[in-house]
Amino acid sequence: MAKLTVTASEFIVSFKRLANAVLEQRQRVVITRHGQRLGAFVCVEDLDFLEQHKPEVRRKAGPLLC
Repeated sequence: MAKLTVTASEFIVSFKRLANAVLEQRQRVVITRHGQRLGAFVCVEDLDFLEQHKPEVRRKAGPLLC
């Protein structure tokens, strides 16, 4: 499975192409800003695996900030 790293700006501009790569080629897309990893865009199968093996951490209510 391939991993592709893009900046947040590239992610926004290329969302459709990246979504197709995730769907069709099962690529994992790592999104960065200023050289730091922000998050990832993965296929549903990867998400299902994460949800099954790593339960979501409960957070206090508030703004959605990383």
